Amino acid sequence: MNPQGDHPQPAQDSSRNTQRRWPWRFTLLVAALATGIAIFSQARSGGGRDRVAWRYSYNQAVIEANGSAKPLLVAFSADWCPPCQQMKAWVFSDKKIADAIEADFVPVKVDLSSEGLPDQRLADKYGIQAIPTFLTLTADGKPISISTGYLSKDELTNWLENANERYAELKTQDANAMATASVEQTQEQ
Repeated sequence: MNPQGDHPQPAQDSSRNTQRRWPWRFTLLVAALATGIAIFSQARSGGGRDRVAWRYSYNQAVIEANGSAKPLLVAFSADWCPPCQQMKAWVFSDKKIADAIEADFVPVKVDLSSEGLPDQRLADKYGIQAIPTFLTLTADGKPISISTGYLSKDELTNWLENANERYAELKTQDANAMATASVEQTQEQ
């Protein structure tokens, strides 16, 4: 018998304990969903912002390259190109990548989103068939190296280093050719 009389004691209500825990579970669930949605949205919208100080006029970039003795890095891209947008979000948003590009190159972005623009004529001049395509050029327009397709941070870094080495070789060859021509001209006199 029950010490309080004939009335049975109510059993512990486990639903009340569950109700106390439910707001915390619900809050954690909502927080997890919100975080997942934010990460997904960031990935879909392009992640980080592009940190490269791109020039958008090829002719102005050539003038700058002539004045700085740096080669051009020409990035052919378009708004509708998923790999281009992924590189913008995940590669060009990296400060180290942006700093390396700006230290060694005059970067110019060529937008092929619309046909019939001067940018399209430039793409035709260099035979660009797919995007993204990256092209390094001397200031006088001589191709140094080319890469087509998505490049990871490491792949882009390696490609830029190789382009820089090739540019140094071209400058040495040009300097040697000029010195040889000067010597030959002097000997003819």
